[in-house]
Amino acid sequence: MGSLLNLPSLFFSILVPMSAGLIGDVDDPPAGQGEVRAQVERQLKALRDDAADVRRSAAAALGAIGRADPRAVPALAEALKDRDPMVHEGAAYALLRFGPEAAGAVEALTVALGDSEADVRRYAAAALGWIGRADPRVVSALAEALKDREWNVRREAGYALARFGPEAAGAIEALTVALGDSHPIGRVAAAYALGRIGPKAEPAIPKLIRLLADKHSDLSIYSAPLYELGFEGSVRGAASFALSAIGARAVPALVKVLEGGETESHYYAAFALGRIGAQAEPAVPALAETLRKGDELTRIAASLALSQIGPAIGKARTALIGALRDENPGVRQWSAVALGHLGPEAAEAIPALKAMASGDEIPSFRSHAIEALRRIERPAGTPRP
Repeated sequence: MGSLLNLPSLFFSILVPMSAGLIGDVDDPPAGQGEVRAQVERQLKALRDDAADVRRSAAAALGAIGRADPRAVPALAEALKDRDPMVHEGAAYALLRFGPEAAGAVEALTVALGDSEADVRRYAAAALGWIGRADPRVVSALAEALKDREWNVRREAGYALARFGPEAAGAIEALTVALGDSHPIGRVAAAYALGRIGPKAEPAIPKLIRLLADKHSDLSIYSAPLYELGFEGSVRGAASFALSAIGARAVPALVKVLEGGETESHYYAAFALGRIGAQAEPAVPALAETLRKGDELTRIAASLALSQIGPAIGKARTALIGALRDENPGVRQWSAVALGHLGPEAAEAIPALKAMASGDEIPSFRSHAIEALRRIERPAGTPRP
């Protein structure tokens, strides 16, 4: 299999920009301002040419050079109505390249979500997300696009709504339905958007919980936003992110997952609880039990979660001390960090931490044990570090 760098440039100019609704910076104009304006003038004229192939080329050229010219956006918006579908596609992609500067084309792009060409619809959805104007009509149109027959259009609609954050709350019901999308990337995009909406997405909790056990566990190149946030780029990872972003209201449901028999979900539930942080305190007993009995990856997630919840993890102290002898170095590391948060309350962990500080096979983990000892052995009355 060849390297990605050997793929045709079309991959990078079209497919990659559409992955997760991401686009790169537009190239600088190739010449001085006066020359660029003259080039734009020629392409605007060509956009009205009788020959469809000339109009297509003009739309593509304006996408490359017309960003700074105020005449380009209305001309490209008008080109979305062209009788040739390939001109629609070129215009939609050009407007996508403009990002927020295509704001004057919002109405035309919203209409283009109903275009007969799938590529036009997906470019229009992505462009609307980058423009970021979350008025009710746009949110409603993108919510409707979540039902599109093409999965890549549904994906871009989901990621566009994600860019609106809490302002996309009007699409919560549609996004919750989209969690049942037949394509895994559709499910990823819907879950990611719900997470970006945040606590208002509470009605989606039951379906998100079910996605923690989604059978499609493959990672995707279309999940870049999840990777950037530290989550796995899969359906389960997206659901974990969404539940963590909903926050405290998701804790009871996540605890039930840890206490249930669907062990494949435990890792993702523990990871979400850690990201919730201090508000996940009610989950401490369940996390402690998971730390004792879970599989290797789940123990890592449980120890990490306890380290992220902070000082209110006293009920997990015994399990954390036992985990300092875990065969997995990640479990030992995060258990030491968590015990450090307890301060003097974790005094009984001192012998095990000293053994770890002097003898753990990984130097950086020895430093975590030393830091935990410093916190635990601090003089009485000293404020927590």
